Amino acid sequence: MTANSRLLSWKNFTDSLHSEATKRQYTHAIKNFMQFHNLTDIQQLLEPDRKVKEQRMIDFIVSKKKTLSNSTLSGTLAALWRFYFMNDVTDINWVKVRGYVGKHKPTNKDKAYTVEQIRQLVQIADLRFKVLLLLLTSSGIRIGAVAGLKTGDLTPIQNFYQVNVYTGEPEEYFTYCTPECRMYIDKYLTERRTAGETIKPESPLIREQYGIGSKARHVSTWTLINIMSRMMVRAGIRVRSHDRKRKPTMLNHGFRKFFFRQLGRSGVDPVVREFLMGHKTGNPELGVTKLMMVYDATEENDALLGYVKAIDNLTIFTENKLQMEVSELQQKVLSQDAVMEQLKKMRADLDRIKKGRS
Repeated sequence: MTANSRLLSWKNFTDSLHSEATKRQYTHAIKNFMQFHNLTDIQQLLEPDRKVKEQRMIDFIVSKKKTLSNSTLSGTLAALWRFYFMNDVTDINWVKVRGYVGKHKPTNKDKAYTVEQIRQLVQIADLRFKVLLLLLTSSGIRIGAVAGLKTGDLTPIQNFYQVNVYTGEPEEYFTYCTPECRMYIDKYLTERRTAGETIKPESPLIREQYGIGSKARHVSTWTLINIMSRMMVRAGIRVRSHDRKRKPTMLNHGFRKFFFRQLGRSGVDPVVREFLMGHKTGNPELGVTKLMMVYDATEENDALLGYVKAIDNLTIFTENKLQMEVSELQQKVLSQDAVMEQLKKMRADLDRIKKGRS
């Protein structure tokens, strides 16, 4: 098999992936699959025998079912489907293969992290991970989406950021992060600039750990998950365990549950709540249908007003809440001063006009 054919089959696959986050996840999934089967050449995936290709996937699923979640297994199959589809392999019985994954059956109701638990994590985290934790907490973004964010996906609004998620993808939507989160983002970017990095709109928002002169690369989702898992143990929120039993609070989804719950506690409109979560099909439990998401499409101003109502409940540290209150008071004073200056100017103009008439 020539080097050109190997390059072409891989290029067919990667060129079809427009999102950098998806490209990283799918590449990682296929490499794991190949390692499981001791395959060293991508062309080995293009084995001509249909039954061999199917059996490899089935063996992988059956072997990994006790250690990997259904969503992770489905993600691996999605990556393999894309690879085969882009290389004109159409003989695989995908219904049969996917049947081995089965349906997800939760054994208990997922819980959200508490403010106290999030505070514990932020206190022991380095600056880079403080950004991640507060972004997950205050924006509701999935951890995989955070890994693909660029600095150009942030738009300053008042004293916080609008965050564009999955930019350029069909799943694209926007949400926001709190002033508290913005403060740590700005500190983190300043630290990187001080170290000599040139921050551009296409620069990764959260990058791999860096040394002097090192090229900025997006941190991988798997790195974030591994660090998160270790931090949970350090903070005493989780106990190190080798069993794969489902925990009451999912490792990363617990932050998204926190965001969703805090929006509800703040009285945010259910349609806006679903919009800020990036949901397209609504939520029957909240009485939000897919038609409502289409025809009651949330305007940017509605989303902004809804989010502002929740900022206090999404802020983790009391001192940051107090700082926001001080800043608001200062703005009011400045506004009053500006009004007084304008009145003085208007009076002076009026006096000049009167003198000119006399």
